[in-house]
Order: sequence, then C-alpha cells, then structure tokens
Amino acid sequence: MVQSLDDARRTRNTGPRVPPHDLSAEASLLGAMLLSPIAIGAATEVRLTAADFYKPAHGHIYEAIEALYHRGDPADPVTVADELRREGLLEAIGGPNTLADLATNTPAISNAARYARIVEEFSQLRRLIGVAAEIADLGYSLPEDVATVVDRAETLVFEVKQRRLSEDMMPVSELLTDALDKLEALYDRGEAVTGVPTGFDHLDHLLAGLQPNNLVVVGARPAMGKAQPVDTPVLTPSGWRAIGDIRPGDHVVGADGRATTVLAIHPQGVIPVYRVSLDDGTSTRACADHRWHVQSHIDRRAGRSGRVVTTKEILEGLNAGRTRDFHIPVVAPVTHAHAELPIPPYVLGLLLGDGGFTHCTPVITTTDPEVISSIETALPYLRPSSNDGVSYRLGLGRHGGAVNPLTAALRELGLWGHKSESKFIPTPYLYASVEQRLALLQGLMDSDGWCEKFNSLQYASASPALANDLCMLVRSLGGTARLRVRHTPHLDSYTVTLRLPREMCPFRLERKSRRWNGDGKWARPDRRIVGVTEDGEADSVCLTVAADDGLYVTEHHIVTHNTSFALGILAHAAMEAGVPTLLFSLEMGRDEITQRLLCMEARVDAGKLRTGNFDDRDWQKITAAVGRLAEAPIYIDDNPNVTVMDIRAKARRLKARDGLGLIIIDYMQLMTGRARAESRQVEVAEMSRGLKILARELGIPVMALSQLSRNLEQRQDKRPMLSDLRESGSLEQDADVVMFLYRDDVYHQDSADKGMAEVLVAKHRSGPTGMTQLAFLPQFTRFADMPRNP
Repeated sequence: MVQSLDDARRTRNTGPRVPPHDLSAEASLLGAMLLSPIAIGAATEVRLTAADFYKPAHGHIYEAIEALYHRGDPADPVTVADELRREGLLEAIGGPNTLADLATNTPAISNAARYARIVEEFSQLRRLIGVAAEIADLGYSLPEDVATVVDRAETLVFEVKQRRLSEDMMPVSELLTDALDKLEALYDRGEAVTGVPTGFDHLDHLLAGLQPNNLVVVGARPAMGKAQPVDTPVLTPSGWRAIGDIRPGDHVVGADGRATTVLAIHPQGVIPVYRVSLDDGTSTRACADHRWHVQSHIDRRAGRSGRVVTTKEILEGLNAGRTRDFHIPVVAPVTHAHAELPIPPYVLGLLLGDGGFTHCTPVITTTDPEVISSIETALPYLRPSSNDGVSYRLGLGRHGGAVNPLTAALRELGLWGHKSESKFIPTPYLYASVEQRLALLQGLMDSDGWCEKFNSLQYASASPALANDLCMLVRSLGGTARLRVRHTPHLDSYTVTLRLPREMCPFRLERKSRRWNGDGKWARPDRRIVGVTEDGEADSVCLTVAADDGLYVTEHHIVTHNTSFALGILAHAAMEAGVPTLLFSLEMGRDEITQRLLCMEARVDAGKLRTGNFDDRDWQKITAAVGRLAEAPIYIDDNPNVTVMDIRAKARRLKARDGLGLIIIDYMQLMTGRARAESRQVEVAEMSRGLKILARELGIPVMALSQLSRNLEQRQDKRPMLSDLRESGSLEQDADVVMFLYRDDVYHQDSADKGMAEVLVAKHRSGPTGMTQLAFLPQFTRFADMPRNP
C-alpha cells in the first residue's frame, strides 16, 4: 500500500534504522509510466533520477523508460523489456514478468504525480541522512579553518533543498500585478493566414503564419546595450587602455586569455551606470542592461554553463537574498609574447621579496640553500656579507670596481633606491609570457609567500604597490587575488590571499611546493558579484568582439540577443489571435520580460519605464496595456537550466489544462542538453531534434531563437546565411523555417536604412523564401510593419 510521509511518521518504530523508502509508491509510479506517457511527464517534472529509487531494479526500469521517452519512442512493458535486454539488465530486474506485474498492479494512473512526489520526498530524506553524516565527519575532523567547513556544510544542505524543481511557469496576469506595483512605486516618487499570425503582414503573407508541427529558427547577432563608461580600462595585448580609446580593428584580450579583434564600437551616450563589486574587493562600472555570464553555486558544482543576466537582474537578485547566484568566469592565463628581460623573472621575484636596493650593491637576505643556488646560477657572483652571515651581496668579485650589471638593470627598471615599502613589479614583467610571469610569481612566493591549510596561499609585503601588482600578476595567470591591509603604528602590512589553477604551481622550493600539493582540498578559482550600487551617469560605449563568447577583460573582470522580435510575435499571437503562448526564457528573467511586453504594448519609452519618469498620459497608456496583457493567455518560464524534457513535460501539461498554440524558446545555445554528449555539436543536434519532435507531437509551431557565429562579422556583407547558425548544422536540417534578423545601421552609422530591420527567410520547407522590411522602434523595444504604398 502506498503511504505518505505522515503515515510513515505514525508507524515508525525504535528498532534498527532502515533508510526511509516506499517500495509501493515506486512500483505504482513505474506501473503508471508503463501505461501512460502523461505519467512519464509527471515524473519528469519532479526531475526524478534512477538514484531516487530505493530498490536498484526500480532505478534500472526508470532509466529505460526515460531513455525511450527522450528518444520519442513509446514506453510499455514490451519496449522497456527490449531496452533492458539491450543493456543486459532484464534478468537483474526479475525478467519481463516484473514489468507486467508493475503495469497490472498500478492503483491509478491519474495519481502518478503524487507517486513521484512520494518517491522524491523519501529520496530527499535519504540524501539528508547522508549529508548529515558527512557534516558530522567534517565536525569531528577538527579543521583549522572552521569558516570554510561551515560554508561546506551549508552548501551540502542547500544542494539537498535545491533538488526540487521550482515552479518557474507563471501566467503573465500574475506577473503584471508585480510589474504594476513597481510602476506605481516609481510614479509616486486577415483570412489568408492559416497558422499562428506573427503580426507582421508581409511575413504572414510569406509564411501564411507560423504553421502547426513546424520548428521555426530565428537567428540574430547579439543585441546592443552592453555599455560601459568610456574611461573603463580594457586589457589589450600591450597593456590597459580606456574603452573609449578602442577602435574597430584593435585587439583586446578575451576570456580565453587570447587576443580578439574589436569588430564594432557602439556609442550609447550618457546613461545611468552602476558600480559592480566582487568578493575579492575589486569593482567595475556597467549600465543596467549590461550582460554578464554568471553561474550559481549549484551550476558550478553540477558543471552547468550558467546563464546570461543583466546588471539590473543581478541587483534584484542580490536584494532578494540570492547572494550565491552570481559567479563570473575567471580569465584564462593571458598569452603575451616572450619578453627580453634584464633580470631573470624568478631572481627578480626573490629580490623583490628579500632583496635590498639601497646599498652600493644589491643585497639579498636568505638562509635557504636552494635560493642561494638559484641566484648563483643566474648571476655572476654571490658573496656573504660580513655583518650577519645570512645576507649576500651581489657583485663582480675581483672586478668589484666596475659597474654592477644587476645594479644597472635595477636602475633601468626604476627599482634602484626603493625601500621595502615602495617596491613594485616593473611593467615589462607584467606583460611577459605565461612562463615568465609564473617564474616571477614563484620567486615572490618562495621568498615571502606561504601555504596554509586547504591550499590557502598567502603573500605579505610592506609595499602597497607590490601587493597590487601581485594581484594583477595572479589574475593574469588565471587565478584570483584578494588584498587585505593591516594597519600598525610603524608600518602597514599588505597581505594577498591568492588562488591558482592546479597546473600553476606557485613555488619552486620543494618544501613549499609539497605542502601546496598535499594539503587540503583544492578548489578552482572563482569570483562572485556581491554588490551593485548606483554610480551616477557616464558617457558609455559598447564593444562587439570577434570571440565566440563575446567576452573581454576589463578592470580584471570578464564582461560581456535579440528577443524583441520574438516578443512581438508572442504578444500578437496571444492578444490579437487569442493563441495560448508559452515562452521559455533562459536569458532574461520574468520581470524583465514583463517590463518589455508592457513597454511594447503601451508604447512608452523604455527609459521612462526603467526610471518611473513618465507623465499622466504615459500612465494612462500603461494602465490600458496592463488590462489588455492581463487578459492574454501568455505563460512565462524563466528556469535557466531547462531541458527539452522539461519543456515537453510542461508544455504537455499546459496544453491539457488550458490549451497551447505556440512555444517560443529564448535561446537555443543556453539550453541544457545531455550531460554525456560526445560534443557540443551532438548536444545541440539532440536538442534540435527534440524540439522538432515536440512540435509534431503537440501539433503546434515551436520557435527557437539562436545565436549566430561571429564569422559573419569578418565578411563585407554582414547579412546572415544558413551557414552562420552556431554550433550545429542540425538546426538548419531540422527547422522547417529559418529566419534571420539584420539591421544595417548597426554596422554603418550613415546607413540609408537607419531604423529598419530586414527579416530574411532563408529556408521555408513548405513555401517561398524572401525578405521583408520592418521598422525598429528602439525606444519601445519593438518591431513594426513598414508603411506601404497602396
């Protein structure tokens, strides 16, 4: 008999403890799944896995059903038995009779969702028991870094909680209530179309609307609006330059550490900007719509790529208490060319740590024979100083009267005469090759660095300039660095806590290197956004770079499509044609989408909606638009980790409950695919095929937005072609319609087609291809039909 958790609590006993489970619920769920695909959808929504089943045989059966469902094949006792036989598991689960018994003894197919919840709840309790044991072990281990262990325990419990699939799909009528409340707060301070109409007459005439069973792919380059103030430093292969001084054709450093070409500059004028602060004490400035590629703490642990959000969304998330959701990428080691340097980098690092530059000849104080040997090998002469026996002067021996070449080199680098509190790393060493910069870091760490438990690397210096230069050096090697200052009556101390990739050993001294390799559990470097505050207004620009991910390095931070067209189709289909429409947004949050819909429908300037600076006439338009949108059958799901199976399960349920006529996905490249796919191309191909199967299964059009390859930026004619679809030719193969958006004024400021957009229908399986022009209204973030002559 299936029991609930309440029943289990009432019947629990004090005998030997058995992990909580309900085999009847597991069997009932599997039986329902063998009889009905609706039950499979219910289990998918709960996001059960084989590990959630207490009985291993039940887990094997569930995996077989899930594999069939994912391929679009029917799941019944016969097909599941065949799947298990191919996997060599049929006998392990008890043979075909077990499957027949499960189907026969199912109490009620309609209760499948509840069975799935029971299985998931008991599984969650078992995970909690396991986590509790792990946390107890952490406590009994008596760690020195208690804060780290407490954070680890918190993470373990949080991951148990996060396993539940949140309800991300909400009707726009509920979202509009929140949007209206926010606006009030700001204010107080034809027949030829046989498919789903798009609202664009010429496009509807060309396609006869969006047809049932069709997969429609809309490709576009990323939109503008990723602006930063013109004085923001940007890393180039030759050093830092203000973003306002960058020109098309220049090179900047991308997230992969390599040089990438600037393809275009887009001035944004004077706009509001925000100060974005990171957990390592650094910060940068960006506009409200600036795009950031972020991962939550759970994304990082699960190996998921994360999502793209705006500065405004980050601010709202932080205000809502989501402080662990905004980790940003760390720069890969920056690849500068090998430099001709006057002093070997490792030796300079030793000298910066323990050397003296104010005597007649340079002095280094050390008792380490490895350090002495390294300096003797690199420099011509080393002799003990007579005063203490641990200081060594670096001179020319019998030619001591001659000019010391090391002294000359230190003078050339501007270091000679500097005391401990004013040392710094010379600029040529900060832009040398990776190997040279690593050698410099090793010299610094071998002299004044150390490793604590849990691989916490520390470096101390009396010089603020040297500490800041060290932070820059570490970040250029793909690591992270945080600077702390301790004030004392005589001399302030500057300590840098740094973290490096595993392949970047920070020491050459064997005793230090061994400790770093052997102590603690190594964790990869990461940086997290911890604060966003208003920072006035500034003249700002946006860069478009050739790197595939669109990222470039600015102030040691990684900073980073076009949804207006799809939102216009969504709004028209739902509001004018009454077609229930479901939007899966993996890039923008539900609040930003709601605001965009409101801006489009009310035709109120987007800037006014952001600031609340509108008059009574605008308010009347907004109120009327809210009334119209509230009646529209629009549903929005902003889960950033949605899969094809999630989309299928949610779409099936919505169609059965309220009807469904159109699905829009924004956008393909952010979807989560099969974890063990051989490559990203295979992963995208499977997602593309899954969306095509979904369109045919539900008998409705599915529109998927897709990014385009940056290769088109290298062509003279920037109009997209089918070959520009990113990551997989399967998008072109599976799609019934492929459309591209192109705005000439993005690339040519003096374009005769300013304010216009071309919709290029490059593939149309059931009809003609062609091009139509639309007007682009940036202040309303919408497209509109061009006026036509009678």
